[in-house]
Amino acid sequence: MYSFDYMYWNLIKTLSKRGLEVVKAPVSDEETWLEAKGHVPYDLIRIYRKDIDFRQALVFDLESLAERADRIRIASGQRKLSILTIYLSQEAPVDEWQDVVNHPIQDKRISIVPIFIDQSGVEEEFTKVALALNLKLSELTDQIVERSEEEVEHIKAQVLAEIKNSEEERQRQSAIFQRGKPIFTWFFAILQIIMFLLLEISGGSQNIETLILFGAKVNTLILDGEWWRLLTPIVLHIGFIHLLFNTFALLSVGAAAERVFGSFRFVVIYILAGVFGSIASFIFSPYLSAGASGAIFGCLGALLYLAFSNKQAFLKTIGTNIAVIIILNLGLGFTISNIDNAGHIGGLVGGFLTALAVGLPEEKILLKRIFGWILVTILGGGALYWGVHSQTL
Repeated sequence: MYSFDYMYWNLIKTLSKRGLEVVKAPVSDEETWLEAKGHVPYDLIRIYRKDIDFRQALVFDLESLAERADRIRIASGQRKLSILTIYLSQEAPVDEWQDVVNHPIQDKRISIVPIFIDQSGVEEEFTKVALALNLKLSELTDQIVERSEEEVEHIKAQVLAEIKNSEEERQRQSAIFQRGKPIFTWFFAILQIIMFLLLEISGGSQNIETLILFGAKVNTLILDGEWWRLLTPIVLHIGFIHLLFNTFALLSVGAAAERVFGSFRFVVIYILAGVFGSIASFIFSPYLSAGASGAIFGCLGALLYLAFSNKQAFLKTIGTNIAVIIILNLGLGFTISNIDNAGHIGGLVGGFLTALAVGLPEEKILLKRIFGWILVTILGGGALYWGVHSQTL
């Protein structure tokens, strides 16, 4: 009598273990939505447990689902949305209904594939579910036995507890990006725009003499004692495209870093990463250079530090994106001329080490921070010392 109720909760449990996440808690006894997140070839999975007696009720539900799906698609900003909806009904409708589920809803924006499971075709239809969701058939068919009300309540309690724990974990992970507002990210973005306008007014942002006057990195002048040129290039940009690209990158990556580390730590990371980038450029590039790229790569390095501090949160949130951004940008730096990849790598290392030194807001391990500051001092100071003496020999 309770086998279909048990199947309902067991299917939710099985899909949750496969990495699909319940879209909205609490889960009802009748309907559950799960987000696939790339684990299966659908965007959403809908499980609907209700005895459907007539064909028209099935038609009405699918029509309503199509309208809901389009609203979901618009709200989520997706061009297309694919949904697998699994009906669990003890008995099939009394009138002809097979044509309804044999013709999935398909247009340019919405795709809905229905699978209807009733008592007469459980194993056959669960085979379709297993194929659609890349599951082993045994994970589903092993549960096709009569169950008591107590067993249903037991698995229901298990599933609801697991969903609650997952929701709490998601909230903890999202809280990582709510420790600060991107105040200084906007400050540095506005500052570099102001400096760009001043460069243009004073002779042009691509004029070498103007760039030198405003503090671009020039190796010979640094050797002459103008050490401030390791810092000032961070807010200077050579040409509008250079400024545009770095401003967008800063507002994206910098904002994420400031939310994770908080404003004070972000400022320290951004400045020291920029200096590390200038030192690396000073050592490996004889050319004049300027730009916030080193500092921005430092923000990437700081976010990469999150992988060592909270690996699970990193992988579930920004891990893949950060890795792709780093690989893509460094790859472009090695293939396109006039890109100071030494500054990028120096900033990346500097950002990572400074993140270790300042730590995440909840980290309380003093020895870890001391070790980080030692590394920042030794590697940064040692690299600068080596660069100066290698170029004066």
